[in-house]
Amino acid sequence: MESPSNATVPLGFLLQGFSEFPYLRPVLFLLLLAVHLATLTGNLLILVAVASVPSRPPMLLFLCQLSAIELCYTLVVVPRFLADLATPSQGRGSPISFLGCAVQMQMFVALGGAECFLLAAMAYDRYVAICHPLSYAAVVTPGLCMRLALACCLGGLTVSVALTVAVFHLPFCGSRLLVHFFCDVTALLHLACTRSYVDELPVLGTCLVLLLLPSTLILASYVAIVTAL
Repeated sequence: MESPSNATVPLGFLLQGFSEFPYLRPVLFLLLLAVHLATLTGNLLILVAVASVPSRPPMLLFLCQLSAIELCYTLVVVPRFLADLATPSQGRGSPISFLGCAVQMQMFVALGGAECFLLAAMAYDRYVAICHPLSYAAVVTPGLCMRLALACCLGGLTVSVALTVAVFHLPFCGSRLLVHFFCDVTALLHLACTRSYVDELPVLGTCLVLLLLPSTLILASYVAIVTAL
């Protein structure tokens, strides 16, 4: 195996997707297109419904942001995947540039991270509403909701930038084939020619922040709710 010092950064990658199963591609295209259109329609209807409410409680604001994140979340991956399925495959996979792969991974992680943090904020909202109903209006104010919504987006963006920098600073060598249909973190790590835990430690740290912090906050909120009930 080529040493990390001699590793070269590729100009791009190949997304394997379902290139090895050409007979499944038309069926998958139609199925994924139907699910994608249903997802877009559902989230757009939620946004329109929330926008039509004159006085919006905090939970509706969080639900509106969640739908907007879900809408963007699917647009990061699904349209390109649909285009790849509609393009005749030669068994090599679909090419994607190095920068395009980095941007796709960063946006995917940013939106996913923002969604995780937002679910924690929604759990906190339910905790205050159930455990402290008399002080709910004084605690969960529109200003607090806006700050929480902004913090969720900034948290997801910060984690995604840190993770993208950590992953794309790893040396890549050998095969450029990503065994996935989009630029996923684990698929990219499999192409890195380093096996050093020091190099992968920032990746592990950002993943722990993204997964453990929101999960801990959500669990703590619902434990408090169950205890109060």
